[in-house]
Amino acid sequence: MQIHLWRGFNRLFLALAIGWTIICTVAFPEFFIYKTRLQFETEHQQNVNNCYKDYGIYYTYSVSKCLDSSDETLKNEEELYSQSLLRSYMSKEWKNIVVLIVLPLSILYILAVALKWVWRGFRPK
Repeated sequence: MQIHLWRGFNRLFLALAIGWTIICTVAFPEFFIYKTRLQFETEHQQNVNNCYKDYGIYYTYSVSKCLDSSDETLKNEEELYSQSLLRSYMSKEWKNIVVLIVLPLSILYILAVALKWVWRGFRPK
């Protein structure tokens, strides 16, 4: 039984290409949004703690103003990194995303073809 390495590589390459496309278009943007929101919520919690530390634990006008400012900052930062804004950016910059997906895959494919060519050069006829 003969092993068809080239056919196996083509199937593996196709599976990796589909996976890479999903990572670039879905997984990475979702992960980026999650990490930035987590960072913003941590900063918001630190700001709230600073408000109570600076103005005391009693709810006064200055604490209220500080908390409102912190809430407004969190709201603005979350709107800056919302999913709809990221999707609109991706639709505007689709050419760069295509290059990001196609370039590494084409380099990998060219490298595999070159290695196959070199391998066939070393095999006896």
